[in-house]
This record gives sequence, structure tokens and C-alpha cells, in this order.
Amino acid sequence: VVFIAPWEGRTLVGTTDIDAPLSRHPKPTEAEIEFILETLGGYYERQPARENVSAAWTGLRPLVVDPNASDPTQISRDHVTEVGPTGLVTIAGGKWTTYRAMGEHVVTETLKQMGKTDIPKSVTTRLPLAGASPYENYDKEALPQEISQSFALPLDLSTHLSRSYGARAREVAALSKTENLTEKLSPSFPYIEGEVLYATRKEAARSAVDVIARRTRLGFLDQQEAVRALPRVITIMGDELGWSKEKREAEQAQGEAYFAP
Repeated sequence: VVFIAPWEGRTLVGTTDIDAPLSRHPKPTEAEIEFILETLGGYYERQPARENVSAAWTGLRPLVVDPNASDPTQISRDHVTEVGPTGLVTIAGGKWTTYRAMGEHVVTETLKQMGKTDIPKSVTTRLPLAGASPYENYDKEALPQEISQSFALPLDLSTHLSRSYGARAREVAALSKTENLTEKLSPSFPYIEGEVLYATRKEAARSAVDVIARRTRLGFLDQQEAVRALPRVITIMGDELGWSKEKREAEQAQGEAYFAP
């Protein structure tokens, strides 16, 4: 099965599912990339080529054996909660998209182990994500226009901030304007310098790779543009955090290695 989805102005295609060695920064193999391109070729008149791939990445999914399963060799793709002989509650497996259910299950099991009998119903499904509240201050239709006018930002940039930060977009825009950090990190994408400072100052970002890959999505959209943005990101973060020359050089080297094709 191959998924094709529009994402951040590009096309996201995947996935593969193979055994892989444990690694802190896993990378997709060329064989995996070729497999996806060949599969796509069956659906397009024009065969996609390797040079059409602007970025490729992979991750390791933890698969666990359920100790309570009837077949002890059966690997589960769901999360597994286990209570050890001392009452220690362990949760393993799962995936990012089920984190709320995982949290609910492990907290419920922990309360049971504490002897609680009247366990309240979880409220996790009613808790808004960061930027979604307060609702009265977030109008997804009007917010981009308001930010554009209030902070003299181009509409495409204010729309990006609104979509990415929700009700916190004003805070990001205000910080960017105050610190004179309204330039794009890449001419091809709407991510701006102020987002780097915001992630560092307000969201505990501590590495250039983290900011470029995960706080923005530049590293997952275009690896060459990610490398080009590295020096500016390192300058902003380094000035904010007081990085030494050696630390800045190390961040540059780590970024180049991480975003290398």
C-alpha cells in the first residue's frame, strides 16, 4: 500500500515497512526510495525520478510482544500495558497518533494499582491542543488578515503562522516583528526567522536540527534548503543561548549530516 497526500505545498508519498537496526537517526535506504518511485510509476504517465525527491526520511516504530497474548511469538502493532510483580506499570509500543489513548490507558492502570476504585472518566479527548484555545480569540478565517494588517506581514506568511500556531500566531508574529526577524528561512517556503527564536525562547528547542526538522517542517520538505538555512538558524539560536564558536561549528556539522541526502 502506498499513500499519496498533499502536504505543505509538496506531495508526501510512502511508506515502507522493513526490519531495521536500532539507530538514533535512521535514514531510508536507496532501495526503499526506488521501491516507492517504481510503485508510483504504475499510476503516472510520467515516471518519477530520483531527482524529483526533495527529501526523504524514516523512523523506527517500536513493536512489542504482549506478555499476556496466547501466542508469545506474536508481535503487536498496538501498544501494550503491563503491570510487573512490584506494581510497576509499563507501556510500550504504539505510535504518535495514539498518544492520547496510550496516556489514558497507563494513567487508568496506575490508578488501579494505587487502589483507586472510583476512577473518573478521562478528559483527554476534550483537552485542546496548544494554540486551539481560547476559542474566542481564534478565528481561522479572520486571523491571517488580522495578523497581516497588525504586523505588516505578507498574507502568505500570516496564513502560515495562523495554520501552524493557531491562537498563538499573534505571539509569534509580535516576537518576529519586535526582534526584526521576519525574513524567510528559505525563499521557497513560508517559515520565518522569528519562528526559530520563538521555538528557542518559548518551546525549549535546543538544537538547529530540532528547529529545522520538527519546529518547522523545512527539513522534511527540502533537504537542500534545510542545509542552506542552517547558518542563519544557528546564528539566531546561538545568540539567544550564548553558544560558543565550537558549539556553533558542531551544530553546523550535525545539521549537514542529518539533512544529507
